[in-house]
Amino acid sequence: MLHRTDMYLTNTTFKHKMSHRTTWEAPPRSETHKDKDGKIRRNPYRNQIDYIIGRNSQKIFYQDSRSYSGIETPTDHRLVKATMKIEWYRIKPAMKTTKLNLDDLRNPETQRRYKVEVKNRLENMIATTAQEKWTSIQKACKEATENTLEKKVRTQKIENEEIKELSEKQLKLLNEINSSKSEKKR
Repeated sequence: MLHRTDMYLTNTTFKHKMSHRTTWEAPPRSETHKDKDGKIRRNPYRNQIDYIIGRNSQKIFYQDSRSYSGIETPTDHRLVKATMKIEWYRIKPAMKTTKLNLDDLRNPETQRRYKVEVKNRLENMIATTAQEKWTSIQKACKEATENTLEKKVRTQKIENEEIKELSEKQLKLLNEINSSKSEKKR
């Protein structure tokens, strides 16, 4: 559950002129639209009372948020619209998985241990519905795999020296180009 401090109002974040910030306009009534001096107000009362609420963690995706007038609807509220550029790779949390060496399953001894482990876990299974049985089978297979197989060891990539040198040259040229651009701007 989200806490109220994890949220923010998108249309209060971006700077716009007043007509693009206000979301409600009071209906015109000449007797109530008076200034402090008693003169009839030229402009009606306007407030910002409608908002788009977003998560604080996703602030970086909002590019703009404002209100729009001129929409032909029987209401005194204005449309509030937010523009977002969503980068899905930033939203999804990194999956933490352990990689197991599945090549070990080719070994007959590992196969035998795996079968025994799964069989023992399924014998102890207590399930009544089909869904519970399926969940128990999945759990038994997963736990047996984790107990039987070894974790996979990552091997370092062998780098080609020529590719490494060319990459360094490319980076150096890119830095020179960027620095010459900044000098021209001065």
